[in-house]
Amino acid sequence: MTIPRVFQAYTPNVIIVDGLDECLDVPSQERLLGLLWTATMSCHPYPFDFILFSRPEPHITDFFDRVSRGSLSFDRMCIGDSFQTNRDIETFLYSRFREIRTKHHRTMQNVPDSWPGSAIISQLVQRACGQFVYATTVTKYIDSRHALPMKRLDDILSARPAKPSPYAELDLLYQQIFRSCHDIAPVLQILQLVLDSSPEVPTNEPWLIVKVLELDAGSIPVLMIGLHSVLHVPNSAKEPIKIFHASFAEFLRVPERSQEFYVPPLPDNIRMKGYFIPRFKSLSARRAHWLPQSWPGKNALASCAQRAGGQTLYADILLDYLEDDPDSRLDALLCLQPPRTSPTAELDLLCREILRDCGDVALRILQLVLATSPEFCTNEPRLVAQILDIDVDAIADYLVKLRPILHIPSTGTSDPIRIRHPSISEFLQSPQRAQQFYITPLSKPQKFGIYFETMIAAVRTKHYLPQSWPGLSALRSILQKSGGHTVYVETLTRHLNVDPSQRLAKILDSGLEQPESSPRSELYLLYRLILDSCRNPNIVSRLLQLVLKWSSGISITVISKVLEVDSTTVSLTLRELHPVCRLLHHKKETMVSFRHASFSDFLLNGKYAGPYAAPLSPDENIKAYLWYHLSKTLMLLTANAIVPQLVQMARGQEIYAQTLIRYLEKQHDFVELIEILGDARGDSPQSPNPDLDSLYHRILRTSLLSKDRCIVLQILLMVIKFDRGKTALMSNCVRNYLRADDGPLIYTICRNLCPILDFSFGPGMPCPIRFHHPSFPEFLLDEERSKEFYVGPGSLVNAEVERLIQAHGVVAVLP
Repeated sequence: MTIPRVFQAYTPNVIIVDGLDECLDVPSQERLLGLLWTATMSCHPYPFDFILFSRPEPHITDFFDRVSRGSLSFDRMCIGDSFQTNRDIETFLYSRFREIRTKHHRTMQNVPDSWPGSAIISQLVQRACGQFVYATTVTKYIDSRHALPMKRLDDILSARPAKPSPYAELDLLYQQIFRSCHDIAPVLQILQLVLDSSPEVPTNEPWLIVKVLELDAGSIPVLMIGLHSVLHVPNSAKEPIKIFHASFAEFLRVPERSQEFYVPPLPDNIRMKGYFIPRFKSLSARRAHWLPQSWPGKNALASCAQRAGGQTLYADILLDYLEDDPDSRLDALLCLQPPRTSPTAELDLLCREILRDCGDVALRILQLVLATSPEFCTNEPRLVAQILDIDVDAIADYLVKLRPILHIPSTGTSDPIRIRHPSISEFLQSPQRAQQFYITPLSKPQKFGIYFETMIAAVRTKHYLPQSWPGLSALRSILQKSGGHTVYVETLTRHLNVDPSQRLAKILDSGLEQPESSPRSELYLLYRLILDSCRNPNIVSRLLQLVLKWSSGISITVISKVLEVDSTTVSLTLRELHPVCRLLHHKKETMVSFRHASFSDFLLNGKYAGPYAAPLSPDENIKAYLWYHLSKTLMLLTANAIVPQLVQMARGQEIYAQTLIRYLEKQHDFVELIEILGDARGDSPQSPNPDLDSLYHRILRTSLLSKDRCIVLQILLMVIKFDRGKTALMSNCVRNYLRADDGPLIYTICRNLCPILDFSFGPGMPCPIRFHHPSFPEFLLDEERSKEFYVGPGSLVNAEVERLIQAHGVVAVLP
């Protein structure tokens, strides 16, 4: 994105990212670094500079180590390695102690203005070890209305770390802060909830902490009063408690550092209590249920949390199950005691309770949902309704009791029915776990049979055919012909969309000439019947060969121009080819491609495709290539005028069209095309294609600077000598032995010659250089054709390359 110059002049141009190591998770941090790096290295002028502040975490350090190779676009500064850091901390401490003296002037009347003195400031600076977090925590701890600042400073100075470590002084400070708390046990419990908080279970909110730990309302500010230097304790019960610095959380999680103040991970049952409480509160608040605010009670809450086993999946299913009748359903469930035989016993018990009254139709729908696969999408409501012979709008009613374990799409949508979690699928397909609700899986033949009957039923419904159509023997014959392949059934039903009875009779009457057949014989025979039913086989054959050549898609406009028929004729032909061809609308064009790769294989098999396997003529191939590319850039009227002349100039050689298009795409100037047309040559006994030689001359003249001509021709000759059509010359050899030490020069030369050279370029890796076509080296080695670009025997270029080979031994290092 280009930023307007007016904004570049008047807006701030420095963006600061503070605490990068504390931003979400590691992948998010790496993604942010990648975005910033891409922005600063983009080719467009970027008006912003970035300053990133972060601890040197390994993944952040590794990122800058990786991108710093060969780049001078950023600077690093380690704060702890600079004497200026100590001066900054010293300045900060002097400023904060002045504020503390002013704030506590009543209790510090007898304290001198110089307190605490330069010696103590220096001692604190030394203890900080370049960490600002130490200085800020010390001053916040001393700045307390519940203790004398002088006493707290003396406590800090008198403490000594037990073991030397990079965090010894900081750990000692945190321990000193904890010792100022009067009741440490509930404080550590609260910190346990704060540390394990997440967006899913926000256990750092005071109101939820009070409920989980069963504390008195308003007790949290009293309990946490001694931790104001390391925690933000809000006045609002719904505002989260926050830790000021990540080092404090790290201290609490490492027992060797925190010692008796170590905070272990939160137990699953406590975390699940925090998950259930707000959701039970929301459920009880609904007027439809008329539940008391204390519902479901402490014992029921504890039992639910225990049964969940730390799985939010269990909790979500349970809460959905309780939606309709929460009180009685929860009481009934808690009365059941599952056998403690597996870790999924509680989940299994809950799922069996959900399935108990769902009904037979719902269980049959579950069987179809479990049977779905990329081949057989038996979870689509329309298909489910056809298979079970029920109204599609009634599916939601049948599945209403399964809402806790199923995603049920809205009526009228095409969204599939889905099981909410893989563990539910595992439960339903396990006889030991599901017991009487075990869903017997459908075999592949069963699934194919259901799919086949559904597709035939769709044809029957569309054409108002009787329910008995096409008859039992016909169905068996089609099933046998399909061989269990869905592509056969899909192609067949599309073909039967017109005159189904007559077309099906022809398919049933057809047979293979030889008994030994390939697995796709019947499919190929069906393809042949579809093509034979078209009215204009000549157009069909050439059209299919065009689509085969451009498998990614070719437009109807290009097809009509190559075949020299109007677009209406092409559209009518494609309508007949609907069973095998797909139409996609893209940027005002209709693109044609094959529906399945097997049809491409059929067209390449002369035994089955017969006349439809006949390839296009060379001129048609060239015309197709030119139309395919020129229609994207030229007006149709312009292309109409020039394509026939270009086809004539190609003289049946597609390499001419390919080289011309690559050259025009590189130049981005189609005025060149007019000059090329004006420079058309007649036949010549010296050259098989004088116009291709003329194009090669034009490419070399426009691509090479006079000062680089000698190096370029040497490179081209070395490619000729060492490629030999099997192995490629490596560009690092070119750089080393032609003494072209400037890597970008080699890249620029090869890029300018991209119409004739095929190469890939990457820093620090061998890059093969090849010719697109052998006609170009033949041109360079023919003195009459290449003229000033001749590199064969007797030329100065040839002599110089031979000297370089002998001097540097290029042959020895070539692959």
